[in-house]
Amino acid sequence: LAARVPAPAPGGVTVEVAVTAAIDRGWHIYGTRLSEELGIPTSFTAELPDGWALAGAVIESEPHERFDPTMEAMMIEHEKEARFALPVSIPATAAPGEYAVRGSFTVQACDANACLMPDTLSFTFPITVIAGTGEVPVEEKEGLVQEKQVEPDHPVRWRGAGVALVEEG
Repeated sequence: LAARVPAPAPGGVTVEVAVTAAIDRGWHIYGTRLSEELGIPTSFTAELPDGWALAGAVIESEPHERFDPTMEAMMIEHEKEARFALPVSIPATAAPGEYAVRGSFTVQACDANACLMPDTLSFTFPITVIAGTGEVPVEEKEGLVQEKQVEPDHPVRWRGAGVALVEEG
């Protein structure tokens, strides 16, 4: 799987590490805000270097809402494509060097008839901290999202991405 990661970044900035799902026609995945009583929402865990912090909740592309007559509730879903990002704050005191943001996400794919068992996939995003300040470009990397428990014909394919500088401070 291809990925885009932040190019070398100075301390004291916030960057995003992100994954994007390409979802086959007729399938959907649930948004992060779906009630666990209705299905398995997409969720994330992150392991950050010492002193680093998440700078907010998971950011997701806008899901759509659909009334499900079986559940008698509004479902929060993504179709075709969905992007999820974790804002990560690099402390101003971070020494220059190589760091890794690791974690996993759990997702459940469903069609109109049934849902597949949930999948948990892991990711590792390398981030190089440099001295100084400034804008953070992005660069291409391979193999940052590790496929686990996903069959080759699975209706959802993932790619990882790192986004340029989000905000300083």
